[in-house]
Amino acid sequence: MKVSAIQCNDCRDIVYSRARHDFRWCTCKNCAIDGGLDYLRVIGDGYKMKTLVIESTKEGLYNDWNNSKDLFGLVSNTDQLNEVENKVHYVTKDCNSFEEDEE
Repeated sequence: MKVSAIQCNDCRDIVYSRARHDFRWCTCKNCAIDGGLDYLRVIGDGYKMKTLVIESTKEGLYNDWNNSKDLFGLVSNTDQLNEVENKVHYVTKDCNSFEEDEE
């Protein structure tokens, strides 16, 4: 499933909201995202909009947030560099189309 996300220009974390009230900061607290799949609210500056394809369902993301499991919602810079997070496919979001990021 596709989810809206932001990538912080400072710490390079990618964060996304899993549920309506899941307010998520990046590690350095430069930017945050909220709203889950219901609405999009972004706070801060110095971020790039992303769309991620997540291997989960809406219910799975909600349960992850509601039960504080935190398996989803943050792809840290370290995870990206070590290629640990293999449940996420990175896709760039621009005004007119979706294209896969170059890796």
